[in-house]
Amino acid sequence: MQSIPRNPIVNTDVLFDFLLWQFSVSFKMPTLLSKLRYLTYDFYRESVRWYFTFAKPIITCPEVIAEIHGHAEGVLRGHKLGNFWSLAKEQLIELGLNEKLVELIQMDDDTLSSFGPTDTALLHLSRQIRQPVLTEDGKLATKCRSWELPVLSVTDILAYWQQHETG
Repeated sequence: MQSIPRNPIVNTDVLFDFLLWQFSVSFKMPTLLSKLRYLTYDFYRESVRWYFTFAKPIITCPEVIAEIHGHAEGVLRGHKLGNFWSLAKEQLIELGLNEKLVELIQMDDDTLSSFGPTDTALLHLSRQIRQPVLTEDGKLATKCRSWELPVLSVTDILAYWQQHETG
């Protein structure tokens, strides 16, 4: 069986979908599942849940947490936003969230102008600690590959999960 990467650096896209899914289940709001963009099928959701539990602690940056807040506000429109964050905090603690700060003044100007502060922070972290970036953002994934940084997608996670289940 192929070695499964641990301690992923998680981008907003997958982490928000995961937290929104957990929220929809906990608060019995199945209509929120239609708001998921990347974990659209049960097998994706289950594989990411398995992976996060297996690969923890997960790593991200404050910019990702801020983006998640903006997405939550948009999806929930203020309705139960406090409940969302209570659950999100519990989930992130359970996953051993390791939030790492990359200061704006440390960011490369060219990368920052092309990718913005969130993706630049994720790229910086991956370069610094050599952990895989878990993202569905094609532009970010392409940059990771061009810099020879490890990158994962939800499809990769599904493949690891299927190997584990059958292996």
